Amino acid sequence: MENVKKGIQYVVYALIFVQIGLGIYWIFRNFMNIPCFGDSTESIKLSESLQIDEYRTILYPLILKVAIAIQNRIHIPFQVLIYIGQFVLSFASIYYTCYVVLSDGKDSPKCTKLIIYTLGIITIPIINFLNFTILTDSLALSFLLVILVQIIKVWKSNKVRAGDVVLLAIAFLLEALMRADRIYSCTLFLVVYSLIQLAKHVDWKRFAIVVAVILLTAGSAFGINRQTQTKGLYNRVETNLDFILLDRVVWPNMADNYDDFSNEIKATISFKEAAKFDEHNNNVMYYLAPKVEERVGKERASQMYREMAKVVWKNEPGKVILDTAKCFLGFLFPHTNAYLSYRGWTETNNGWNLHCWSMVTPQLSDWYFHYYTFVFGIVLFAVAILVSIIRLTVLKDKDYAHYMKKLLPYFWMAVLICAWFSLGDGAPPNDRYVTLCHLVWNLFIYGTLVDLHNVKK
Repeated sequence: MENVKKGIQYVVYALIFVQIGLGIYWIFRNFMNIPCFGDSTESIKLSESLQIDEYRTILYPLILKVAIAIQNRIHIPFQVLIYIGQFVLSFASIYYTCYVVLSDGKDSPKCTKLIIYTLGIITIPIINFLNFTILTDSLALSFLLVILVQIIKVWKSNKVRAGDVVLLAIAFLLEALMRADRIYSCTLFLVVYSLIQLAKHVDWKRFAIVVAVILLTAGSAFGINRQTQTKGLYNRVETNLDFILLDRVVWPNMADNYDDFSNEIKATISFKEAAKFDEHNNNVMYYLAPKVEERVGKERASQMYREMAKVVWKNEPGKVILDTAKCFLGFLFPHTNAYLSYRGWTETNNGWNLHCWSMVTPQLSDWYFHYYTFVFGIVLFAVAILVSIIRLTVLKDKDYAHYMKKLLPYFWMAVLICAWFSLGDGAPPNDRYVTLCHLVWNLFIYGTLVDLHNVKK
């Protein structure tokens, strides 16, 4: 049995090292490139004026503006400065997370194992790609990891340390100024997590301090965003609840339910337009919604979205629920879903992502991405699930059970993010939004298939 266990460990380490090698080589070949994402172009343009609408936040354009100013002085390309900063913060936050997850409060994990785990996670293709792309996602993951580590430390420590609370507040503020949606998801998670810990420990003083800091930080971020945003500046469609219903419920079911819409809706939207609307999720925001608002006004358009959603829900509730569930599972298991999508069995938005990241090294990027999705998303993930069941039920491994419990906060935050995107958007899963899921599942794989000598109950 001991030889089998060591054999599994050596195989896992070998596979991790292959991924690390592919990841480093990809960085070497793509370091100077700016992938052709529309969001990247928009962020660079916004950095010139710092004039943003309700869809963007000020922090990333401001960072780009500073990087471009430095470029003009020392003649180092601004993207190089951004990439170095994103990579350093990503490495530090992942290392910090691994350290906390693998520590038991007494013994520290070996530095070698921490570095291997960190390199294994940071070279996950989607995380690696985002570290070298002009997008908010890399920094958003780094700040989110610090938030999760700090809220756990605040509640698990014997006493509240000012440094832990301050770092939590700073990370939360930066996260909310990087991505506006995180004000809501992070606040919800932090408050609920604190309530659960309060129920366990009944520490009202600690609870009051933590919640006060959370709400004050969220309020500050909300205020800064509102002061720096100009609503409707670029005449984009407002994403209110009615629009979300159009995106999540009506798309891609408009043509199938067209006959049951009111005459007013049919007079506003032709069947041809309804059929085109169903062809691609981008047609929700950039094709149909602007047309409807132009024809009947924003207020009446919102009412129509709601009316159409009621019809679709009445006719096809099962399909809407199934589509939402498939989207949620695709977000929650992104590495597995990516491979299944590659085989044509599911749907994702990874095709465009991979296209952007493959501009310089198409073959290398393809091999690298699909090596990870197959090896870690299918083979090792399946083996880890089986071994996990054995360790928890047959062997009753208490140390391993303790490790799984330490991963739970990260897992539940990942679930919340997946629910946020699957309920609020009808588009196929996009790995950019759920990098935390990749991190959680890789820590699960590593912790299940590699000995955890430093984790004790």
